[in-house]
Parts: sequence; C-alpha cells; structure tokens
Amino acid sequence: MIHRLATSISAMSLVVVVLSACHDGSDQKDRAAATRQYDKAKAALATGDLDEAVSHCRAAIRKRPKWAKAHNLLGMALRAKFFETGDQGYQTAQLAALEKATLLAPKWSVAHMNLATTLWRLGKTRQACIEFRKALALDPSHPDKASIDAQCSAGQEDPHGTGSGGQRRPR
Repeated sequence: MIHRLATSISAMSLVVVVLSACHDGSDQKDRAAATRQYDKAKAALATGDLDEAVSHCRAAIRKRPKWAKAHNLLGMALRAKFFETGDQGYQTAQLAALEKATLLAPKWSVAHMNLATTLWRLGKTRQACIEFRKALALDPSHPDKASIDAQCSAGQEDPHGTGSGGQRRPR
C-alpha cells in the first residue's frame, strides 16, 4: 500500500513538473508579446498618438490581463484621450483602468497616485485623499507629499462644504 502511494505521488509530481514547464513556456511568449505591445504603447503615448497607445495597451492586457503596469499606462492614455476629446467615456474607462492597476498592485505607489489624481479631478476628493494617503504611505519621500498632505488635511476633502471639513464623521 505504501509503495503504491509513493508511486502515485511520484507520478503526480512528474505531471505537475511537466505541466509547469509547459505553462512557463507559453507564459513567457505572452509576457514577451505583452512587453512589445507595452513598449509600443509608451512610444505612441510619447509622440501623442493616443489611439495607438490605447490600442497597444489593450493588446498588452489581452496577453497579460494581470499586468498592473499595462492597466496603469492604459489609464494614462485614456486620460490624455479625455483631455483631447472631452468624451466622458474615456474618463470612465480611465478610472476603471487605474482602479484595476491598484487592485493588481496594491503596493505600487504610482498606481495609487494616478488613481488619486483622477478621483480628485472628478471631484471625488474624499476617495482621492484615501488613495493619495496610500500612495504616500508607500512612497513617503514623494516630492508632492507636503502639498498633498496640506490639501487633504485642510478640509478640501469636501469641496462643496457639506461634509466634515476634513474631519472624520462619527459612524
């Protein structure tokens, strides 16, 4: 009985090793393809070809759906498209891309900072300050730390003056 169990475990281990090797090979191809698309997106964004940047970001995400950097870059490209066109659809898509980036990489300050900036521009200052604080906790030496802290602490969390003026409300 013990011999059969040991043989079964050995056989299962071999299957796991073989499957892992196959998975790594295809994953490397997808990673390489995603990286090429990401690099093309960065180049397109740098030259102002926003449609190409968005297209290449989406292609990278199709290859690597859990790649936070690609979602973040997509958010930046969509932000630029929104500024160029004023089309709210781009702003909505930008927010979704940046939220995804922070979910995929919760310890990446850049993603939190970009999401916070978007939220701030949308007038969602309370949520923005939460994201700003996450970003600053991850990168306490951020060059804008003092001004961000001041804005979020000075009661600017509620731009309409209807809330708590930066103070926490009792629950």
